[in-house]
Amino acid sequence: MKKRKLTLAALTVYFFSSIMLFTSCDKDDFLNEIKIDNPNVSLLGTWNFGDVKTNMTVDGESYKSYLETTVGLSEKEAEEVVSKMEKDYKVDGYITFKEDGTFVQNFKEGEPQWGKWAVNTNDQITLTVKGDNQLLTIVKLNDELLQVYGIEDRKQDLNNDNKEDLLKVEITNTLLKSK
Repeated sequence: MKKRKLTLAALTVYFFSSIMLFTSCDKDDFLNEIKIDNPNVSLLGTWNFGDVKTNMTVDGESYKSYLETTVGLSEKEAEEVVSKMEKDYKVDGYITFKEDGTFVQNFKEGEPQWGKWAVNTNDQITLTVKGDNQLLTIVKLNDELLQVYGIEDRKQDLNNDNKEDLLKVEITNTLLKSK
């Protein structure tokens, strides 16, 4: 029981420490067709974080199922952990894209982050913070709404079995243009 709680605590800490700007959903739901309503719409300005959707898997298995089958949590315990994780991916704050290619993210809780941004020809945004790049696909963009999709993959031994597990977090975040 003590090992199970330790493992659960380690998983929870790991997920909380890997909270990203954006959250996910099944990529097929969003990436079948990128919808940029007006090619002249700009990312410049301030966007408030809104709705977030996540899809977490470990070695291709849903995170909830992994918690039940591998970690040994009950269905109720696994649902509680997944629900808490999903809520923690919700970001309260905003990001401002500046004309000089820099951005600042401000969060209700936590420190602001500064970095650089660029959009490539595949409608993808690269955010660079302290040398680390994050690639996000623009799913939808218009004068009022920006929806982005990103994936984070990490290999780590999540259950102390001396084998690396592939943790995949798909994230879709909807941002609303500040008026």
